Amino acid sequence: EINQCDAAFVCVPTPQNSDGSADLSAIHDVFSWLRVPVAIIRSTMPPGMTGRLRGWPYIIFVPEFIGEGVNAPYAAMRQPPFLIIGADEEDERQAAGQVLSHLYNSECEFIYTDATTAETIKYAENAFLAMKVTFFNEWYDICQKLGADWGQFVSGLTHDYRIGRSHTHVYEDARGFAGRCLPKDINAILALLGEENAPLLTAVRKINEQHRSRNNA
Repeated sequence: EINQCDAAFVCVPTPQNSDGSADLSAIHDVFSWLRVPVAIIRSTMPPGMTGRLRGWPYIIFVPEFIGEGVNAPYAAMRQPPFLIIGADEEDERQAAGQVLSHLYNSECEFIYTDATTAETIKYAENAFLAMKVTFFNEWYDICQKLGADWGQFVSGLTHDYRIGRSHTHVYEDARGFAGRCLPKDINAILALLGEENAPLLTAVRKINEQHRSRNNA
């Protein structure tokens, strides 16, 4: 029945393997039988994966930015403010744009790029948010040591629009970042690149492990 559709959205899990890399078995399973004119992948995949799925027309990568946690900002939206549309060929981009224009109105900005860049943007977004959580967890401890008021610190600091308030909560009973996305995506990109090629992300992961270990102390 799915293969009778004009387009299909691929939204399957890509959890981490034991070595931290992304488990793409569900992706490979879907593309072993999916034969629609346009396939739009929403699952997070390592950069370069969309290109390796070639073999029939119009495979496009469109990362999702819904988020998780307490009242994630995009979760309740009927449409996001933007979509990253990753496709290597102009006809693929047009095909994706035609499908998505039936789902979202003109207030949703379509940002076109190649597939590898779109895949990289998704990992970079989660890496940045993980780094931000780690930053505020560290400054929480610094405020405790200095005797600074944490609530006033966050309020004053985040009034600078360049910093913003998202991902600034620090939970005393759940330090660091966890969940289904940030840890696995940090691990996946480090497994792909190697720690020596991403020293900042390596440090973020190490510091987060220290924060998370305190939760079990």
